[in-house]
Amino acid sequence: MHEAFQKAIDETKDDKREGLSLEQLREYRKELRAAPQHGLNELLRAQIRDRIASLDREIDLKRTEEKAEHRHQETLGIGKKTLICVIAGIVLAPLLTELGSVIRDTFFSKVPHASVPQSTPNSLRQNLKPTSVSPEPEANSSSATPPPEQAVTPQPLALPLAIQSP
Repeated sequence: MHEAFQKAIDETKDDKREGLSLEQLREYRKELRAAPQHGLNELLRAQIRDRIASLDREIDLKRTEEKAEHRHQETLGIGKKTLICVIAGIVLAPLLTELGSVIRDTFFSKVPHASVPQSTPNSLRQNLKPTSVSPEPEANSSSATPPPEQAVTPQPLALPLAIQSP
């Protein structure tokens, strides 16, 4: 019976413990806790208590490492999803903006569509020149009231196509 406990102690030495899985560590701890405290010499009981304490620390350490690894994997997954969403946003933003502009221009534009005839380029070159109907009478210092303003009619002015030099 002492040999079983001694084997568990030997299998869980510091140099061997690192290669053991969490389940194997728990099994060895369970075996050592099941050891009867009476009938064993004091040295073996001390070794069992020390080894149980070492296994408890190692189990806690491995459990913490597993939790940290699990959290890391979750964070990495969230980071990947976030990165994908950002890239999709960068790619889709200009496309959606352009699509919005096309829809706005197509359906909500007040400008006549291409089927309306365009004005000729010559009509754009004409300027309006005001002409007076009759010459203004000269101001008289003896009259107290100013003369009524005369109506001005705008008339188009055609510019020459080529400027002639003298």
